[in-house]
Amino acid sequence: MNPLLKAAYFGKVNDVRNILRNGANVNVRNSTGTTPLMKAAAFGHTAVVRELIKAGADINTRDDDNKTPLIKAAYGGHLAVIRELIRAGVDVNARDINGWSALMTAMVMTRFDVAHELIKAGANVNTRVDGRTALIEAARGGNLISIRLLLKAGANINAPGRNGSAITVAARSGHANIVSELIKNNSKNLNKAYKMAKDEKIRNIIRKGIFKNTNFGKNLPKNMLLKIFSKN
Repeated sequence: MNPLLKAAYFGKVNDVRNILRNGANVNVRNSTGTTPLMKAAAFGHTAVVRELIKAGADINTRDDDNKTPLIKAAYGGHLAVIRELIRAGVDVNARDINGWSALMTAMVMTRFDVAHELIKAGANVNTRVDGRTALIEAARGGNLISIRLLLKAGANINAPGRNGSAITVAARSGHANIVSELIKNNSKNLNKAYKMAKDEKIRNIIRKGIFKNTNFGKNLPKNMLLKIFSKN
């Protein structure tokens, strides 16, 4: 392995400094297109990341799968590294070969602290990958703070996914607090969410939501209300 890549991989910041002083290429790549910054970011070596950025490392470089240092750091949940890259001006919306951004990666990996940092930095909250959105993943994970941050940042509350919108996913996953929050923010698809809910507490929340929300209840035909509230 190249000496700089090796030092970055193991987080040896003094070795990294010495190798760079001797004129090493800070953006050297291995056979898969991985750079020292990517190695350090992936393994959470914040001091090494800082040193490499200071030496002029390309913060938006991509490997053979189009993954960036930010995406790799998000996958590992390395919040301090994420912050260093954001401070350096990284592209927070870069996507890999399969369309995964750092935010979507963090959400799927339930790295919610990382996701919050990315949202604050302006990450696109409506990116879709394989029928998933950040809001749907936050609903699946039951993270109320993420739900609120995403909605405040403009996430589409009714964006459809493979298994329904965020409220359907939250209802099926048993997250009563998420269901309540989504209803409060005028989520649609309550009929489907009701059907998918296994918890009677969640069903009661949805029943109340239908009647309280002027977009529902008032405008639903009586036969549909009976169908919603009938117990199988």
